Amino acid sequence: MAHVLIIDDDPLGRSLLRRILTSIGHSVWESMDGEAGLRDFRARHTDLVICDIMLPGMDGIETIAAIRRDSTQVKILVISGGSVHCVSGDLLRTAVAAGADRKIAKPITPDSLRTALDALLSAA
Repeated sequence: MAHVLIIDDDPLGRSLLRRILTSIGHSVWESMDGEAGLRDFRARHTDLVICDIMLPGMDGIETIAAIRRDSTQVKILVISGGSVHCVSGDLLRTAVAAGADRKIAKPITPDSLRTALDALLSAA
């Protein structure tokens, strides 16, 4: 079991991720923006962060970079698909350069999420 923090401003997206993650035995908590996500990350033991790129205030790339500065050990999965730049991969590549370990474009399926989790958590 991993302790997973989901940072996403979309309540339906967070809910879907939570359902998938808890169904396979992970402990999950949620934050709705980058600032709250960074505070939650710093306050709780976290094995994996799932962070959307398009966030209000502190965007996902800034959030990922701040989390990575705090910890080189935590695994970070970046997700997005909300704009043409995300779909083409520009922002996803930038997020990986900022410190994300893996990327998934939305829409996220249970299988694509499990595959990413298996790769990230087995490398821990």
